[in-house]
Amino acid sequence: MSVHPISNGRISLVQQRKRAKELLQRLKAGLEPEKLGLLHHLNPTSDVTLASAQWLIARDVGFDS
Repeated sequence: MSVHPISNGRISLVQQRKRAKELLQRLKAGLEPEKLGLLHHLNPTSDVTLASAQWLIARDVGFDS
């Protein structure tokens, strides 16, 4: 998944929620091995959750944590 530009300096929370739900499905299907690897590197015991997908989306948008 690539970084999506933020139009007019604002983030659409609705769109980011949809992106996180789509990412969660791809993570669970094994279609995003690099992102899954990042999650397991940071917390090897955690499950893939919506919160972890949201964290990845926030990092893609440019937030540190």
